[in-house]
Amino acid sequence: MTNIGRFVLPGAICVLGACTSSVSSSGTGLPLQSSSHMLVPDSDSVDATPSPPAVWRPPAGPGWMSKRAASGQNLIYVSNYNEIVIFPNESGATPIGTISDGVTNAYGLFVDTQINLYVCNSSFGTVVVYPPGQTSPSFTYSTGLTRPLYAVADSSRLFVGNASGGQIVEYALGNGQPQYTLHSLGSEVDGITLDADGNLYAAYRNKAKGGIEYFAQGTGTGTDLGIKLKAPQGLLVASNGDLYVAETQGANTIAGFHPGKTKPFARAPKTSYAPTQIQFDAPEQNLYDSNLDGRVDQIGFPGLRSVTPYISDDSVLTSVQGFALSPPAPQ
Repeated sequence: MTNIGRFVLPGAICVLGACTSSVSSSGTGLPLQSSSHMLVPDSDSVDATPSPPAVWRPPAGPGWMSKRAASGQNLIYVSNYNEIVIFPNESGATPIGTISDGVTNAYGLFVDTQINLYVCNSSFGTVVVYPPGQTSPSFTYSTGLTRPLYAVADSSRLFVGNASGGQIVEYALGNGQPQYTLHSLGSEVDGITLDADGNLYAAYRNKAKGGIEYFAQGTGTGTDLGIKLKAPQGLLVASNGDLYVAETQGANTIAGFHPGKTKPFARAPKTSYAPTQIQFDAPEQNLYDSNLDGRVDQIGFPGLRSVTPYISDDSVLTSVQGFALSPPAPQ
């Protein structure tokens, strides 16, 4: 895939697999490209993130993993405040590992094709990376981030959405200095995703109203798709081009849109709790979502006709902000 930005930083790029110690980016970022979409951050911007309980404390130690969890195969990673809980990808499963080192109010999760796990620490302003089988991060992205909620990566780039300011920050993998920044139509960016051709999609908001913006590969200018949504959150593009988005703040549903259409062809039954992140499994036979009731659901696909609890361990999970499947569905 070619780079969606037009400027590439000189210098060597660290390969994630070779980064064995925790690294934090520092210093100032490079000049950012201007855009007609740049907005003044809205101090009243809202999302579905609840405040952690005041009594919450990080778990002791970096976490633990069973042999199955260390393999990185057939897993579900679930964000649970200051830890990541690892489950087998099976209905009704119980935990087989945790990660707490480097995790602070975790939100969106992402697993790349090398099965590295990316964790967005929303209130700490970092994205930390964990190679398979590791409970401590190998790399940390922080420069240019202010309340990151979601991240997505391909073979060479990492994109992170800022909930504060409506910006999407692009990094070369393993380089903590931003190489490009996209300015969305919103004061807040929530779900972001790539399609099979490397085009970027972003769910944006101005207070509780929002839509979907499309950034074609090779350009920094976004295009509004004309889809009107209530507090859009998680976002996903299927291999056939269909777009799926989670709506929160009372809508509490998943909607599906055919390419070029602004009205949904399918909508999941409304739930009592807001959905946060959505994912396909690798064969794209099932769609899953996390929600603030502390669980991961399985949703009837492609018609979105049903919502069934899939992972709901009340003894461990509280308010699930995001999740990721490992290995991921191919882009």
